[in-house]
Amino acid sequence: MKKKIASILLMMVAVFTLVGCGEGNKSTSDASKQAKEIKVMVPDGLPAISAAKLIKDNPKIEDGFNVKYTIEKTPDALVTSVMKGEADIAIVPSNVAAIQYNKKAGYKIAATTGWGSFYLVSTEKIKNIKDLKGKEIYNIGKGLTPDIVTRDVLSNLGLNVNKDIKFSYLNGITELAPTIISGKAKFAVVPEPALSQVLAKKPNLNVIMNLNDEWKKENNSKYGFPQATVIVKEDLIKNDNKFVEKFLDKL
Repeated sequence: MKKKIASILLMMVAVFTLVGCGEGNKSTSDASKQAKEIKVMVPDGLPAISAAKLIKDNPKIEDGFNVKYTIEKTPDALVTSVMKGEADIAIVPSNVAAIQYNKKAGYKIAATTGWGSFYLVSTEKIKNIKDLKGKEIYNIGKGLTPDIVTRDVLSNLGLNVNKDIKFSYLNGITELAPTIISGKAKFAVVPEPALSQVLAKKPNLNVIMNLNDEWKKENNSKYGFPQATVIVKEDLIKNDNKFVEKFLDKL
């Protein structure tokens, strides 16, 4: 009888042990399920300011998603990442949104976070815009929004931008700002918030023109040119539309 009871107890222990192991494995399995990582890329400058609170607080957008923010220091690095499809969501110069569309990179335009904030500045004083003829103007983002807008505005003001002006391009604002402060760049196109930082160190710098104001006049536009555009991967919109809507609302 004792042997029979012992056998029953051993069987019960074995069953509970197996159940316990099963539950343990289930718990481990659930814990191993990782949240879906969403890569958000933002260029330094105005676009980063528009997303600053979101990046700093990094609130939970929706259960099951982990958002990782990256601030790119140079336009080229951002463009390369977008063309490779590395970003799920990105804030890009507006013309990059057009480039990725034409090259079928798989993104859709979702929003605009910033309007024109480019300023033509100089260490010299000029009386007329035609005085820029023969001058060298430093800028960033060759072929991107800063370059396109500058050339368009100056062309409409009567300058031949291919002959009258020499353009020199630097990799980013981290290179442009010290070039202006040192006096090497006598003329430059600077975006905010970098302009305020430069003026704090070089208060005698002359702000010749707000390019956005000129753009408004030329194009009869209420806001000017869209400087920063939010693009989202088409697959993310299709498969996780609820998350996208909540993210854009937070942004």
